[in-house]
Amino acid sequence: MKIIFSDGDDSIDEEFLTIASVLFAQTLSFYKSLDLGLKPDSPSASGMIHRVVQGVKLYEYNGNGK
Repeated sequence: MKIIFSDGDDSIDEEFLTIASVLFAQTLSFYKSLDLGLKPDSPSASGMIHRVVQGVKLYEYNGNGK
């Protein structure tokens, strides 16, 4: 099955439909949150919920793939 996004010969394989669906859902939920007066980038006004993960070490990538 092919999903057609244009009236030309271009189409997208069904496997990629998830990406298009998630992109639409995320965009819709973002704007709906704004419409409801919510702050999607600051989910917790009291500071109880944090988006920053603590205790994770980031290492320099050495480029050799090992």
